[in-house]
Amino acid sequence: LWKRPIPQWRDFGLKEYVNSAQLPTSGTDGEIIANLPYNAQITPCLKVNAPAGAVIKIQTDTQGDGPSVRAEYTTRDGEQEYESFGWMSGNTVKYTIPKSVKILALRYRETGFDTDFSGSFRCNDSNLNTLWTKAQRTLYITLRDNYMDCPTRERAQWWGDAVIEIEQTFFALDRRVDLLSRKAMSDLTLWQRSNNTLYSPVPAGNWDQELPQQMLASIGRAGFWTYYMHTGDDAAIRAVYPAVKRYMGVWQRSSDGLVQYRGGEWDWSDWGNNVDNTVLLNIWYYMALDGAARMADVAGQTADASSYRSRMAEFKPAFLARFWNGTELRTPGRTGGTDDRGHGLGIVAGLLGSEHWPAVLSILKRVTESGPYLEKYVLESFFVMNDAKDGLARMRQRYRSMIQSKYSTLWEFWNAGEGTINHAWTGGPLTLMSQYVAGVAPTKPGYLEFQVMPQLGDLTQVAATVPSRKGSISVDIKRGPPFAMQVTVPPDTRATVGVPIDAVTTQGLARLEVTIDGAVAFSAGTSKPSASVAFAGEASGYVKFVLGPGTHTLAAREM
Repeated sequence: LWKRPIPQWRDFGLKEYVNSAQLPTSGTDGEIIANLPYNAQITPCLKVNAPAGAVIKIQTDTQGDGPSVRAEYTTRDGEQEYESFGWMSGNTVKYTIPKSVKILALRYRETGFDTDFSGSFRCNDSNLNTLWTKAQRTLYITLRDNYMDCPTRERAQWWGDAVIEIEQTFFALDRRVDLLSRKAMSDLTLWQRSNNTLYSPVPAGNWDQELPQQMLASIGRAGFWTYYMHTGDDAAIRAVYPAVKRYMGVWQRSSDGLVQYRGGEWDWSDWGNNVDNTVLLNIWYYMALDGAARMADVAGQTADASSYRSRMAEFKPAFLARFWNGTELRTPGRTGGTDDRGHGLGIVAGLLGSEHWPAVLSILKRVTESGPYLEKYVLESFFVMNDAKDGLARMRQRYRSMIQSKYSTLWEFWNAGEGTINHAWTGGPLTLMSQYVAGVAPTKPGYLEFQVMPQLGDLTQVAATVPSRKGSISVDIKRGPPFAMQVTVPPDTRATVGVPIDAVTTQGLARLEVTIDGAVAFSAGTSKPSASVAFAGEASGYVKFVLGPGTHTLAAREM
């Protein structure tokens, strides 16, 4: 037997439907629609007085997503209660109850993973607030005893989805959910096949097909390493590293210094058109090398780390030589339109440098081919390139239909009718708004140190709470003038906080004044350090300061 590594599910108790006062007191032979306050994991309940043999059917509005859980209850004679313990999810519950049945009560029980919605994000753009909140709701209903692609069709731990979901948890939920992330990493590596390949979803009974690009994403910088940076969980990294090393050994160097293409049993990158699979696979491989090198450091495998980094050093120029044609990334000989996915991911991976930014930005402002899965990395590249304004513009445009929809969750595809209406791989903007717009990110594992480097774009107000391993981090920013920022630093950590110069003045450092907790910390190009504030220099458009635990108030003005 294995000890259960995660808490038992949270039981929110029996609840009344939103429209309970309007529900009929007798069956109608047709559908009775009971409204939930939001998309949730629920078990429908009923209390009736009925003759024997009446059949009551129960399902939610998500049956169109594909095979989903539903229930049928055959009554006995008299008063009785029934709760369908096969949990369902949806926005409404549909009861079909014969006219011969008297309805005494229709209720539901909400359950879910035992975690709180401890993270938050607010800004002066209500559409972005709605997007963040819908992403948080979608995240919660796509995790239970495992991460899942959706709570209706499969409930399967596809690791491409899990990579994006795990990162969202660090900004949206409390740290109890880290137990589920650690379990997911263990599941993936313990199910490694005898030929050293990895596959998902796992645990699995009827599936064993490798999706190579998702596996590279999982074990690399975007997956396992992101978990480590937010948790500092050395033991988890040491436990999974041997499987990571074995999987990296499956991949062979090609004659041009890149990697031999492997399609696995399912050669898939993303939904949508004009997918440049070869470019994407090579980028994911590079990010896997990066993640493996860092994990080898943690595991004390210095020779492995050196080998991975040597491979990265030869890989980058080979990648550019083969795929960068002077204006865009493209596999030689591939026809069809430009693929935005590879350009975004290439920026995030660090394979495309600042010299490529103008060309990449031009592409990403006009090409919108990526599906919701890889859109996260396309959007992230804008922030890496310090172009929050255009990144937010693309985010608003691409997610407009989901923001405006009646649903409380985000969809699998850009159109609600094409797949499920609850797919957390679409929730990448939640991470981006907290990590880049509010600017909160760990710089040492487990938030031993972190940064607050806000990229406001065209926003004038941003506030966020990040539930870190060290405690709750809060940020409240007003562009002004005057620029104002309040930052709460938890105990046992310290923060490097950046004041974005262009949010205060266009005249440079000579016209900038910054006060921290009422004392001048920077004025006219000169720092004025104190016992509680250390000056950390000026770089990348920020004037930076190191702050210890406590709540600090920063103000900046043009002199």
